[in-house]
Amino acid sequence: MKSATISLLAVAILLGSAASASAQRKTAGCGPDVALNVTIFGTRGAPSGYGLVSDGSGGSADYLYLAKGPDKVVSIFQVDNCTHDFTLNLHASTRSMFALLSSGDVRAGFFNFDRVHSVPVTTNQAAFDAYCAAGVVRNADGSIATSNGQYLDNYAGCGSDVHGNYVRRHGSMSLDGDQQLAYQTSPIDRPAQSCDVNPANPACGAAFLRVYHPDANTWIVRTEMTDAGTGLGPQALASHRVWESGSYVFKGYQNIPFEIVAKRKP
Repeated sequence: MKSATISLLAVAILLGSAASASAQRKTAGCGPDVALNVTIFGTRGAPSGYGLVSDGSGGSADYLYLAKGPDKVVSIFQVDNCTHDFTLNLHASTRSMFALLSSGDVRAGFFNFDRVHSVPVTTNQAAFDAYCAAGVVRNADGSIATSNGQYLDNYAGCGSDVHGNYVRRHGSMSLDGDQQLAYQTSPIDRPAQSCDVNPANPACGAAFLRVYHPDANTWIVRTEMTDAGTGLGPQALASHRVWESGSYVFKGYQNIPFEIVAKRKP
């Protein structure tokens, strides 16, 4: 299937959403961005149960950080702007990933997973428990507080499953055709936004993402399962919106499970 160029508008809106985390942003920045090598499991020909899959370029599911060239892959933790988001941008690349929507496969050129970099190492049980118990703590100026260098930004709770300990986060991605998929919302990015299940704010009925951080150089993001009142049983539901007549219009929920591994670029 020929891939259309992903909309600059969709990418700009997702980036703008991250930039709206003004309460966390500091003028001086929070350190350099972190370059990442990324693996996205499944392909269109062999999805293995996943709904966001790699292009399998060269038989590989890997997206190695590459700042220039036709195969450029800009995969980073956005530390400098203090959002700590995990982003993968393939907008100007021959590489792709694909969302397997119920209506057909659509190229995805960008995702933004909220505050993945600030998740503590989840295999350190004492540190994990302390982080989870603290919730969200703000300084007097509204910025997120830290304790021993750890951001206190647990806004959606923690848990443990067969894969280990995890922290819940929000995430979103942009697709060709001015489409977006979103998993839940972030009260840190949008503190004034209520979380009602309605067409104006559909991500609140969607699944959370689970972030596992087993060691200092590895992060794993998996989708959580939710029913969201669909009656279809637990699914990795993402809200699906399409740009129409000057705004994004809610089109329903899509079952888009995925598993993505990020490793710090050596």
